[in-house]
Amino acid sequence: MKSLIQQRMALTRPRSMSIAALILGGLLVVLNSIRILHLDSERVPWLAVLSCVVWVAWVVAAIVRLRAANRAIRAFEAEHGRDAGRQSSVT
Repeated sequence: MKSLIQQRMALTRPRSMSIAALILGGLLVVLNSIRILHLDSERVPWLAVLSCVVWVAWVVAAIVRLRAANRAIRAFEAEHGRDAGRQSSVT
């Protein structure tokens, strides 16, 4: 059986990855939107529009994964206590 520290680390890893994916996806949505808005409406590259849609879907998936990770952490804390598996600093 894994220790509480290992269990918490396993639960926080998907949360951290979701936050990173959310930041990256949000940045790319903004950059693609700026690119699309600064071009003439007659010359809108459809590949840029498609990539913007893909990054929006990426952001939505990251939000869903973040919420699932937060639910798993809350369930872990409800079962083992709020500070279960947290390491305190030695200093």
